[in-house]
Amino acid sequence: RVVQVGDVELNGYDARGFVVRRGETKLRYNSRGQLSHATERDRFTAWYRYDDRGRLLALQDAQGNITQFLYADPHSPYLLTHLHYPKTGRTFRYLYDEKEVLVAVETSEQRFYVASDQNGSPLALFDTNGNIIKELRRTPFGRIIRDSNPDFFLPIDYQGGIPDPHTSLLYLKLRWYDPSVGQWMTPDWERLANQLTAPTDVFIYRFHNNDPINPDSSQQVNYMTD
Repeated sequence: RVVQVGDVELNGYDARGFVVRRGETKLRYNSRGQLSHATERDRFTAWYRYDDRGRLLALQDAQGNITQFLYADPHSPYLLTHLHYPKTGRTFRYLYDEKEVLVAVETSEQRFYVASDQNGSPLALFDTNGNIIKELRRTPFGRIIRDSNPDFFLPIDYQGGIPDPHTSLLYLKLRWYDPSVGQWMTPDWERLANQLTAPTDVFIYRFHNNDPINPDSSQQVNYMTD
C-alpha cells in the first residue's frame, strides 16, 4: 500500500484497507465500500450518492451545488449520457461511438466534438468551427498534467472514468481510483479470495497490474503501441 510519495505522507488506511486519509483530505465510505464524504479543511467538503447498481448519481458540495449524473442508454446502462446542474437548469448530453468512446458533447445551444485516445481518454474538445476549446494531457496512469480550460468540466476522463473536481480522484468501473499514484482507493478482496492465479494478483490496490495501455486484463497483452 502507498503511504508516502517523496516527503509527502500520502495515504492513511482503516481496518478494512480503505484509504481514509490522502494528504490533507479525509475520506469516509458507506456500508457498500463507496466513497460517501470527502473534506479538506478550508478547501472543500463534498458528498457522493449512488444507485443500487453502484453508479454515481450525484455530487454535492458545502455550498449546496449539486451535479447530477444520468444514464439513459438501456443498451449501455453504465454509460454516462447526461450531466445536469439543478441550480442553473443547464444540461449536457454525451454521445459515443460503437466502442463507447466519447465523440461529442451537446448543450441546448452548442455542440462540441471530442478526440480520444485508444482507451477512451479524451484528449481535446473542439467546437463546430474546429477551434480547440479544451486540451488535456495526462501521465500514463491518468494524472492530468495539463488542462487548457479547467473551467469547462468534462465528466468523462481517463479511460472513461468520472473525475471528481474536488479530490482529483476518478470513479472508474464502479471504484474510486487515484491517478496520482496509479492505485485503487479500496482493495479488491474478492479477487484475492477467488481469482488468485498469478503472483501479481496479491497486489489488490494495483491498477490493471501496472499496465495502463491494456486495460482489459482478459485479453492477450499487446506490448506494441503507437
